[in-house]
Amino acid sequence: MQGFEIHSNRIWDENSILRALDFMVEVGMDALVLHQVDIIDHLVFPEKYFGEPSIVPGKWPKRPLFVLWRNQRNHVPYMKWLIERAHSKGVKVFLEVKEPWYPEVLLYVHPELLGKGGEICPSNPFWFEFLRAKIEKLLEVIPDLDGIVESLSTVETKVSLFSSNCECTRCQQVDVKEWYRNVISAVYEPLHKKGKELVVRDFAYLPEEHRALIEVIQEMPSDIALSLKNTPHDYYPTFPHNPHIGKVNNREQIIEFDGWGQYFGLGIFPCVLLEDFRERIKYAFSRGASGYLCRVDWEGATGGWILDSLNLINLCGLASFAKDFESEHDFESIVGEALKILENQKSTIPFLEATFFPKTSSELTELTSLLLKTWPIIEKSLYVKGFLFQHNSAFLASFEEARNIRTKVHPLTPWKPDQKDPFEEINRERADYIIAEKEEALNEVNEIASLLKSKRLQLSSRLNSSLLSLFEAFALYVEGFYLSAKAYTLTELTLADRKHETEALQAISALEEFIPRLKHQGSRYLWEPFFHNIYFLLDPEKVTQFGKSLLRAIKG
Repeated sequence: MQGFEIHSNRIWDENSILRALDFMVEVGMDALVLHQVDIIDHLVFPEKYFGEPSIVPGKWPKRPLFVLWRNQRNHVPYMKWLIERAHSKGVKVFLEVKEPWYPEVLLYVHPELLGKGGEICPSNPFWFEFLRAKIEKLLEVIPDLDGIVESLSTVETKVSLFSSNCECTRCQQVDVKEWYRNVISAVYEPLHKKGKELVVRDFAYLPEEHRALIEVIQEMPSDIALSLKNTPHDYYPTFPHNPHIGKVNNREQIIEFDGWGQYFGLGIFPCVLLEDFRERIKYAFSRGASGYLCRVDWEGATGGWILDSLNLINLCGLASFAKDFESEHDFESIVGEALKILENQKSTIPFLEATFFPKTSSELTELTSLLLKTWPIIEKSLYVKGFLFQHNSAFLASFEEARNIRTKVHPLTPWKPDQKDPFEEINRERADYIIAEKEEALNEVNEIASLLKSKRLQLSSRLNSSLLSLFEAFALYVEGFYLSAKAYTLTELTLADRKHETEALQAISALEEFIPRLKHQGSRYLWEPFFHNIYFLLDPEKVTQFGKSLLRAIKG
């Protein structure tokens, strides 16, 4: 599999699908993956659980069932068209889902699925029966679908052993591995019967969940492929290699990447990861991996995607590295290829004119050198010594959120035990060490902006002007993280030692003084069609809330 994974509502946009297919053919990708957690509900539901839908105004459960059914009648022919168009270009189509999942109206018809407190009971064997029936119905209605990519029982599924608070006897005694086997089998057996493919993802929040899932998959039929994120838990470039790559016997391994940037700038501020991707592909493919899957957008930021972003360079690099993982590769050629594709696709990229693409080899060399500096800047801004200091690339909104993301939601230490939390047992020396990292990022982005402003680079005035607009906004973004991290670090230091309180309050004051400038300068960059994503990244309200939250923390 050389997969192009769409994770936003672009799934339902014909023009986006046609652009994606044209790109895939150009770079040799062969699988279009449509990732929407409830996409099967948008296509079918097994009538045996609900009966034939009919219009009964205001009456449950008929009304919501009719709405589902009406939407399905539109979505099914669209999906058949999409699959036919993809197949005509030699591209397979997969649905990516998180299971078990269900439409809410199911609980009205089957109230026994709820525990005494109204919580979902994940150990009820009905879920395996329902999931099997759902897959059978899907293949009956859309017989040309090539397969399914499936995540199991994470905290993001509606039915999960790991986020359930059901206290029934069965849930207290459930065998996690047996439960995994039953869910996988409910999807695999109907697919296998029809000659379709199943890819099971290793998506998990903690190492123990990760290990249990991998062990179960090892016991399943050998034609079930395993999709492993290049880094454990999620797409964080500061995290180590996924520990299970190369340790799954002879099972097919597909390695997942995010080329667009949920955690490194949302594709608006460029983050070129060619060196990282080359190393990770080399690591995985030398250990038996044979394919890759690249996510090109995110469901939470629907205004942008990789085909309208300089981060297309990452995906072009990925496709190139996978073809020959042992070569060093010429980054400049990869950048040139990506820029040519963006120009041919008439991409609309924030801050950059449609004609910004370099016209000479010296311009391409200069631009490549500049773009390769973007990941170190992002790393030292959005991460603190490898730990996340962001909310999906945006500024944090509270002291509690900063702690929670670092220690509970996206912790690095469980996956890299020798990497200790930089704020644990914080002291003056450690605080200075953290703040210095942010200062480095700010100095580096400002240096690029200054070079562009002085026109000292070998770039045409047109290209120089476009890049200056981009890096001025980038510098504002990095400065917001620098001031936020400095204020947060000194707040943590103050909570450990009150003698630093005055300095912390000064840092919070500096953060507050930044807000009017962020409002004034940030508004310059709120352009269609990306304005809401840019506003999400340059949101002064989050910074305001963050400063107030730090003051509350200091005051106890």
